[in-house]
Amino acid sequence: ANDLYKQKKFAEAIKAYENILTTNWQSAELHYNLGNAYYKNNQLGPAILHYERALLRSPGDEDIAYNLAIAEARRVDEIENLPPFFLAAAWQSMRQTASSTVWSIIGLLLLWLGIGGLVAYYIGQSPKHRKIGFIGGLVALLLSMLPMSLAYSRAKVEENSGKAIILDEKVNLKSGPDEASTTLNTLHEGTKVTLLDIVGDWHQVRLSNGEVGWLSDGGLEQI
Repeated sequence: ANDLYKQKKFAEAIKAYENILTTNWQSAELHYNLGNAYYKNNQLGPAILHYERALLRSPGDEDIAYNLAIAEARRVDEIENLPPFFLAAAWQSMRQTASSTVWSIIGLLLLWLGIGGLVAYYIGQSPKHRKIGFIGGLVALLLSMLPMSLAYSRAKVEENSGKAIILDEKVNLKSGPDEASTTLNTLHEGTKVTLLDIVGDWHQVRLSNGEVGWLSDGGLEQI
């Protein structure tokens, strides 16, 4: 697949990368390379989808984030983002700085450090050492709760992001889950939406500006 990409045979490279995905083998590198191939093949929606999937597996990767930003700059839709509640924004920003594995490791290290401090408190020979062990152990145990919570929250997002990317060149956002419903807006490939509900072959979605409507299942794919 990489050789095909280097030869600028992007359509063939895409097929080769997609064949790897059929084996249930996943990695940030695979999705990043697939995103690059789709982008070079002028398929903006799938390119953004796989950049997002790569970033989900490797948060903080500057190359992935850069290429995603380049692809997003080509989107037709310019939808204003509603500012989130500042505490929610701070939590999301912190959660996105590392994967669930990294947060779990940090949490476990702090947990074991806390246990070590409490052990030092019980076996300490002097009041000073026992005091340091108790305070240090208690602080480490309390601090371990933050990365553990971030690890759990990040794992839930990695398992189900609740977001999707529009893949069709143009889709109609409907007021209800059927073609006869009123068209609220026209959306284009590469636009990200939040998934809210499913009725048959229709997804209820929310745009970044807060607008809610329904999209046909065939026009989008979950990150």
